[in-house]
Amino acid sequence: MLTQSACADYSYLRDSLNEGLIEQIDIDMALMRVLTQRFQLGMFDPPEQQPWSTIPMEVVGSQRHLEGAIEAVRKGDSPCYATLQLH
Repeated sequence: MLTQSACADYSYLRDSLNEGLIEQIDIDMALMRVLTQRFQLGMFDPPEQQPWSTIPMEVVGSQRHLEGAIEAVRKGDSPCYATLQLH
C-alpha cells in the first residue's frame, strides 16, 4: 500500500508550468512514456499474472543478484560505472 511518503512531490512541475518554463504537452508526453513502459512491464496486471511477484525479497536482494548487477554494469556501456565505487 502506498503511503504519502512513498509519493513523489511534483509541485515543481506546476510551478514550472505556471512560470512558462515548460508546456503542458511536455508533461503529457513524459507521462505517456512512463505509463506506456509501466503497462508494457505488466505493472498494472494482477499479481498472479506477474511471474516476478512470487520472488521473495531475500532472493532479489541477495549477494548473488548484487554481484550480477555489478557485473552487468561493468560489462555494459553505462554511465553508472563511472559513479559507482565497485569493489
